[in-house]
Amino acid sequence: MKTKIISGENCSVGINFFGVRDVEGSAVESATSAIPEGSWSSGGVSTLIPLSPPSAASIRNLQAIVDSSEELLRHVKPQSRSSTHCPLKQALWTCSQYFSSKDSKANELKRIWIFTNDDRPNAANPAEQSATITVARDCAQAGIELSLWHLNQSSEHQFDPTAFYTKLLVVNGEAEGGLEERMLGGGYDGFDQLMASVRRKQHRKRRLQSATFSLSTNPVTGEDVRVALEVYKTVRAAGKPAHTWLYSRTNEPVKVVSKYFDSTTGAVLAVNSSEVSTYIDVGGNRVPINKADVAAVKSSFSGGGLASSDGGAAKDSFVGLKLLAFIPQCSLPRDLNTDEPYFLFPNDKDIAGSSQLVECLLRDMSSKKLLAVVRFSRLASSPAKLAVLLPQLEQLDEDGAQLAPAGFHLMVLPFAEDIRSCPLPAKVAHSDEEMEGAIEAADALINALPMDPSTVYHKDIESPALQQFYSILEAVALNENTQRWNSEQHDKMRPSQEQLAGAADALEAFKAVVQLGESEEAPASSARGTKRGASAAAPKAKKAKVEEKAASPEGEFTKEELAAKIKDGSISKLTVNQLKSMCRSFGVSATGVKAVLINTLMQYLA
Repeated sequence: MKTKIISGENCSVGINFFGVRDVEGSAVESATSAIPEGSWSSGGVSTLIPLSPPSAASIRNLQAIVDSSEELLRHVKPQSRSSTHCPLKQALWTCSQYFSSKDSKANELKRIWIFTNDDRPNAANPAEQSATITVARDCAQAGIELSLWHLNQSSEHQFDPTAFYTKLLVVNGEAEGGLEERMLGGGYDGFDQLMASVRRKQHRKRRLQSATFSLSTNPVTGEDVRVALEVYKTVRAAGKPAHTWLYSRTNEPVKVVSKYFDSTTGAVLAVNSSEVSTYIDVGGNRVPINKADVAAVKSSFSGGGLASSDGGAAKDSFVGLKLLAFIPQCSLPRDLNTDEPYFLFPNDKDIAGSSQLVECLLRDMSSKKLLAVVRFSRLASSPAKLAVLLPQLEQLDEDGAQLAPAGFHLMVLPFAEDIRSCPLPAKVAHSDEEMEGAIEAADALINALPMDPSTVYHKDIESPALQQFYSILEAVALNENTQRWNSEQHDKMRPSQEQLAGAADALEAFKAVVQLGESEEAPASSARGTKRGASAAAPKAKKAKVEEKAASPEGEFTKEELAAKIKDGSISKLTVNQLKSMCRSFGVSATGVKAVLINTLMQYLA
């Protein structure tokens, strides 16, 4: 519950123990206490947490049970060893009754995870096993997915899921080969697989919308030749959620209501009326514009047509994709891919024959290595943009399983003002020996700081800023004094102290090769937090600066000398102290590392 399995405020979790007996005076509810009236009692099943959205108190209690086995024995105790009856049937029935009593939507996921180390429950009672499978079949028909998390009793006895649980899980005609994701073993690997499977089911790909792709216009009838597509967003940048204003007394969300008043009469103005307007500056004059005008302008840009004279919708408007031209794939620079792409998949439900036409277009574009330039309007209120379609043919593995579907990757092209113009400093000439030495030092430094070989960079490295944000939010919600996330332990983008200690020689070698220097702010910031008695080195640093300044009197270097050093590349051979002296002589900033100082001097001459 604390590792993102719960993805929304309406998600519910319940924990039931089976094969236990209740303890008198326990805070744990009986299995029948939270079940609707009229249901029968089930023995050997106890409810630790009823099926409900998890609260801070329930999570803290569960964490206490995880940390201490004695806390668990306060709530429940196992059955006696002489008992051979396993109440798995009653446990499944209890869980199904919780689901039936909860108001849920049709598309909500319902899952029951069975954690057990008994691979042959009720082996001496085939009738009880058959009744358990019947209850599991009833759960499957109710849309409840059963999954198994099996544990080994000891190193000698390995859990055998085929002894009983394969029959229990295959109750709705599913093939045994599809049970790999629903039968996981204990350990950290199994937990990672559990998290991955839960997230895939919870965040399964949902189409953003349906769109039409206009390929051409029939010159006789004037009708467009169109195909239907489904628009998906395969990659999306994760970010912090928007904040919600809460009322300080009740912590309930605040509903914000805005009203417009006439400053002269005090009358309430309708938000959508023509009386409420703003203005734009055109040639020094204020031109009033209201919401209806803004909507008309947006619709004209989205459809490519012009707004009607009466202020209505744009004529000849089009929402979707419209083919403009074909270009070679080599003519598109890679740096234009500035936004997350969309994926387009044919949709035969809206327009019959879309799959066949899209397949022919994909094969033709792939064989000729072409891209399609289209006008893309996702919504009627959004402006039209230029985009390109990259074809992707279906990819299959050796067994015929699909690796990648057939469709188009839609890449939205940026406008000219969307691309920043970053002036680069003039290149500084370096000798071949200097370049080879820098490359070798950088290679040695990278090898001295190895990443975990099991780390998949685009999956396993999480954003430290987001993890710290949610960790603090979790601590506030659970009323905890400390946050769970620690940057030194959980930040996978940060080298450990052991790695830095082992790479000390490589760091010093790289620093010497590229001539990295300390900035002037470093001593001031480091000495800011020291005690008065530990600041004996501060006067020495000031004396060194005075001596350095005296050794490099102002006006020692001229602009011609500086230009000559930049032109022949000899400026890169100067030390950091020499570069700082040059910066001081010209009255520019003398802070930063060597590359920053050189760039400062180049900008001074520009």
